[in-house]
Amino acid sequence: MSDSDLLRNYDNGLFTCSLFVDLSKAINHNILIEKHQNYGPNGTGLQLFTSYLTNRKQYTIVNGVKSNCRNIA
Repeated sequence: MSDSDLLRNYDNGLFTCSLFVDLSKAINHNILIEKHQNYGPNGTGLQLFTSYLTNRKQYTIVNGVKSNCRNIA
């Protein structure tokens, strides 16, 4: 969503909300994947879940300035 989208929503009386939650320290992804191997989905479901939790990166852009890209545990 761009700044112009936010302003257009504001002008039209609409609300725009964002929620950013950093769970990297709250949950060890390796333990979570291991639990899913034992109790959760198998096959494609497990592969999708594992792919989602591994090798992820994030960055932010504020006022057109991009932060350094960081690995997410």
